[in-house]
Amino acid sequence: MATFSSNQVRQLYVAKTLQSDIISTSTAGDIAVKYDTAKTNTYFKYMSPGGQTRSDMIPTANILSVTVTDADKLKRGLKKVTLTLDSAVNSGAPIAGQDYICRIAFRNYVGLSEEDQYFKYGAVHATTGMTAATFYQTMLTSLTQNFSRETE
Repeated sequence: MATFSSNQVRQLYVAKTLQSDIISTSTAGDIAVKYDTAKTNTYFKYMSPGGQTRSDMIPTANILSVTVTDADKLKRGLKKVTLTLDSAVNSGAPIAGQDYICRIAFRNYVGLSEEDQYFKYGAVHATTGMTAATFYQTMLTSLTQNFSRETE
């Protein structure tokens, strides 16, 4: 059973710079919007890494919408989390003899299922006289060592 609609086309063009015309000195990623002489058809001239290309002729009357979106508006930032010791417990200092474990879970790792999870751990064993600053530095060192084994 087909899962597509007929008579429906969606075009996506990724460009770095909008030009008034594409010339031989243009760089890869430049695009220009052009019309035929009667302005009944629209097409794009694009400078690809392999040279200049042109899109198919698009009947201007059939264009329902055009959206230009800057790449910065599509970016999603990385999740940030702050790891802190509770100031209500031992005045924010680690308790000597306790083990502190930070577990980082990567959900949908390599696969698309919730079953596909990958974990990384940071661990600190608090000692007598350990300050919060020393604790954070030790946790950072532990996490750095655990992530250093990953391939890029």
